[in-house]
Amino acid sequence: MLWFFSFWATILPLPLRYHSSSAGAHIHLTITGFMYILQNNQGYFLGRSNQWLDGRDPAQIFRTLHRDEAVNQLFETNSRDYNLRITLLECEPNAKGLPLIPEDKLPPPLPAEAIAPSIDEDMSLFS
Repeated sequence: MLWFFSFWATILPLPLRYHSSSAGAHIHLTITGFMYILQNNQGYFLGRSNQWLDGRDPAQIFRTLHRDEAVNQLFETNSRDYNLRITLLECEPNAKGLPLIPEDKLPPPLPAEAIAPSIDEDMSLFS
């Protein structure tokens, strides 16, 4: 079974590192290298649903391991709003594969109503 993972680790474009437990029954793959996220001129990060987030929940942030995908997303987002100055931020992944954003790069937290509208506001659309 170990030969299978070592074979795929050599041909996959992702930088992977594998290690097995002492019993050899569980094999864990971890991503090494960097990942790319997009940050606007106000310090907020692009989310997976194309909204701007404060980065407190890294699972919701758009991220990619490939620089060309990040540059494509940067141009697509910048074409929608040309006043934004979007930059690529290169960061390391944590153990779960989520980006580790340095504390000095985090913007001030967004207000709660900017993150998710209240249920009353959603229901007023159907009235």
